[in-house]
Amino acid sequence: MPLFTDQFLKRMSTTTMNPKVLIIDDDDDLRYSLKRVLSGRQYEVIEAGSGEDGLVQG
Repeated sequence: MPLFTDQFLKRMSTTTMNPKVLIIDDDDDLRYSLKRVLSGRQYEVIEAGSGEDGLVQG
């Protein structure tokens, strides 16, 4: 099951600025995979390994 639909990603990629996404998850492999996919679609990706780190990053 995809995390994001193609329609959602296309709509988000039509903006003039690169949208920013904050990924918070304690699974390093999952964060890496999501970052790779979203970066390839021109998203600015910020990642954090915990909610506390995410609050600092975001």
